[in-house]
Amino acid sequence: MIRRFYILPLDHGVSDENAQDLARSFSDADLFIDGLWESASGVDLDSRTVIWEHNFIDEETYAGPYMVHPYHCQTLDHFLLPDSPGRISHDFFTARYTIPKDSKRLGKGIRRVLLLHIEEGSDLSSLENFDAEGAGMAMSVFSPENVAWVSVKGRSCTHIWDQGFADMTALERFLMSPVGLETSSREGLRRMGVNVERLQIFTYPFELKDRQVPAELSKASPIFYSMTAQLDPKDVDTFVALLEQDYDPFLAEHGTKLVHRWRGVEGSSALLDVQSVWQLESFDVFSQWRIPLNLRDNHFLREAMSLAKGGSRRFYR
Repeated sequence: MIRRFYILPLDHGVSDENAQDLARSFSDADLFIDGLWESASGVDLDSRTVIWEHNFIDEETYAGPYMVHPYHCQTLDHFLLPDSPGRISHDFFTARYTIPKDSKRLGKGIRRVLLLHIEEGSDLSSLENFDAEGAGMAMSVFSPENVAWVSVKGRSCTHIWDQGFADMTALERFLMSPVGLETSSREGLRRMGVNVERLQIFTYPFELKDRQVPAELSKASPIFYSMTAQLDPKDVDTFVALLEQDYDPFLAEHGTKLVHRWRGVEGSSALLDVQSVWQLESFDVFSQWRIPLNLRDNHFLREAMSLAKGGSRRFYR
């Protein structure tokens, strides 16, 4: 079983309502995606960052069905993709490890995740043999980070320390103890003999759901991808021109053709919609251009999406 953490810093000015919408949408992923279990999200106690934790039954599920699942393509990507008018998180990243068979399961409480960049050759015995129960932890796993696909940003860490506490009282008691102080900073860890180059800590409340059995997906095709961007009326012509110049040709290169484009009527509202709909044969096609879109230096993403004041992405049959 693979446990993955998705770290989602919220953009400046994101409302509490939108933040909770993101957290709820990610937490609900196990209601829809088969092979993804024990999904939960929480807001870091010390920053405007949402952490989404979830487990995959195996590498094949992570690399295959998850990536092309409709819930992933529509609901999760709505908050993250650079061509989404509803994007509210940048510089997000992931970290993951393989759950040991003898690991304790904590269904509810406070999760404290330490992402450590440890110098090669460091003595890790003090962390590998850590007395979690004696320190007041309900569960603890120290493990190498083992993400299979490394982004252009590089690995987020070399090791993960997944700590679980029954409640805030247990966490605060740990943080005030000598061992809690030692394991909460680079300097303290170095005193324990662990040479840490960089350390990030995220702490958040979580609650796991009972195991879900998602509904079977329809195989019908084709499907239609719709983007609706809300714009200041003065920016509509510029946005449409950039769609025609950059985005339409990019999608066409990946087997996705434009079928219609509508724009709001001038004077009908403070913000006008530009709605575009493209046809593609399957979500597999979408996944083929999803990654290149993230990686390439795209003029449309820099110029056009900065004009969008909001909007949505949807898929239809």
